[in-house]
Amino acid sequence: MESVDGEDGEVRPQRFNVLLVEDNAADARLFEMALREVAPRVSLFWVATGAEAIEALRRGDRFKDILGIDIVIVDLNMPGTNGFETLDTIKKDPVRMVTPVLVMSSSADPDDIRRSYAMGANTYFMKPITLEGVHHLAFTIARYWLELAALSAGD
Repeated sequence: MESVDGEDGEVRPQRFNVLLVEDNAADARLFEMALREVAPRVSLFWVATGAEAIEALRRGDRFKDILGIDIVIVDLNMPGTNGFETLDTIKKDPVRMVTPVLVMSSSADPDDIRRSYAMGANTYFMKPITLEGVHHLAFTIARYWLELAALSAGD
């Protein structure tokens, strides 16, 4: 996957699908707007629950037309299937275990951070509290995962 930085600092991937697992609609919309600004060709699929995330990764029902997910960004604190359970399910699945999972949480609890990494999270981001912070995080994720990281071919 080749990407080019434009003069405006915009990351331009050929094709890249991001699954955002976030129960807070306002946080999801802000992240989506920031990501579209820095990486307009990225497709962001937003789901509000861990159960929907697993369904999307398995291309069940309404997600059957998704062309594979390149990275998953998951919030920890969600009702129902929480972020830890979602992370655990992904990392225990032989097909999806190589899919990078980024935890984005408001929790700064060292136990949450340690547990996330122990369960196979590829990184742990603190959820930004400002618009500028959200934009910076979206740019950082796009720049690293779309341009610098070598990813396994999706399913």
